[in-house]
Amino acid sequence: MVYNKFLKTLEHLHIKPILSLGLIPDSFLHEPVSMEPTEDEKLKGKIIKEFERGFVYDKGGDRRVIIASKVIV
Repeated sequence: MVYNKFLKTLEHLHIKPILSLGLIPDSFLHEPVSMEPTEDEKLKGKIIKEFERGFVYDKGGDRRVIIASKVIV
């Protein structure tokens, strides 16, 4: 409940969580902290786990990373 209210407050301030899972790491948004082997060919070289969620400020074309997502590739 508190977490959902926190996210809603951030949304009002134009701060959004960074989506990561299943994407190719983007140096602007993601900070890889580790690599793990995977048997699924579709996930090789992509983000398989989110270690720490990142947030981005996005308002009217002005997009700035507040904190990059720490991910496992």
